[in-house]
Amino acid sequence: MRARSCCDAFSVDIAAGLCCRRLNRDSSMSPLTTSLVREVDVTAGAPREDQAARPSPTKQWVFQGLFDEHAPRRAEHVVMRVASQMVIGRRGGSPGRPGPRLELDDPHVSGEHARVTPIAEGLWFEDLQSRNGIWFNGSRVSECTVRPGDLLRIGRSLVTCGSESDIAAAMSADGLLGGSNFREVREELEACSQSTQHVVVVGGPGSGKRAFARALAQRQGRACIEFDPTRVPPRLLEVELFGNQRVRGALRSAGEGALYLTRPHKLNAGQLRRLTDDAKALGTRLMFGVAEGSPLLADPSLSQASRVSLPALERRRGDIPSLISSVVPRGLIGIQVEFVEACYFETWPGNIGQLLRSVRDAVARAVAERESAVGPRHLQKAEPGGTS
Repeated sequence: MRARSCCDAFSVDIAAGLCCRRLNRDSSMSPLTTSLVREVDVTAGAPREDQAARPSPTKQWVFQGLFDEHAPRRAEHVVMRVASQMVIGRRGGSPGRPGPRLELDDPHVSGEHARVTPIAEGLWFEDLQSRNGIWFNGSRVSECTVRPGDLLRIGRSLVTCGSESDIAAAMSADGLLGGSNFREVREELEACSQSTQHVVVVGGPGSGKRAFARALAQRQGRACIEFDPTRVPPRLLEVELFGNQRVRGALRSAGEGALYLTRPHKLNAGQLRRLTDDAKALGTRLMFGVAEGSPLLADPSLSQASRVSLPALERRRGDIPSLISSVVPRGLIGIQVEFVEACYFETWPGNIGQLLRSVRDAVARAVAERESAVGPRHLQKAEPGGTS
């Protein structure tokens, strides 16, 4: 059996979510160093817009754009700190109320669509009798409090409430995309790239272990070879891994590059010890994709290896919209905002791998039906499967 290149194994990086975003530094907004959030006093009997506001020493909330149906592959979304009450409206629309505005490039957003106010728990949104309304976690409402992890639809755009850390974490590196919950992974990638130690990448099925290994190998300028012990008959395992006079083997093929082993639990203690010893002699960097709770984590041969843990998709739902956009070919078909919502609220035990397989299958169904856009009716969850 021939070893496969990591680059051949996955054509799309699945290690994760949010693309680089733009911070609108409108002069009417408060300075970026502001540490106060204005909390509306809801105890007064006056209308909400006339109620007094008082400073509250809480964290500063961020209006965080996630998806725009009219530009589903847009690399930049609105990210703005909200330090005081403002009106959300369509870019170019006629403002009817004085005060700061937050404008969206969405023709389905009214000129004065909604009002947003920072409060202690998150961002308070109120519909201003707009034509298309506001939709909170899939249901149309007149007002709601959006907290981190919630999803709000305004027009045909999806937004959420984030914190200041989401701005700093809105970045990508080596093909790995992710929001604030992925910051630690990027830091681990940077640390591992400065070392030659072997690496154990821990995560659930489909969490992006292979993509992390490929990104690390790329960062160090190493060729990356993949080897799966479960695809080799037990009697041929050592030959395929270590080679002999007639067979080169995966380890020698990797040479001074990197060898990524998926499902390494199939190796016994002696094979694992020989692998680490031979890799040291050859200058090969070993990377292991390991499931959470695997006995392999306690193996003495890997006691000196670096450990990297990948978060489950459940912990980083804000990355789902841009993950979807990343696998739908540009110009092939549109993406309905309801489809993104359906994926956002679905459970994905198979993490990113399951999500992306489901999205690709849905796109194939929509294309076969000659639809102009993929919608929620095309979504059928793929089996979790996979180990990457």
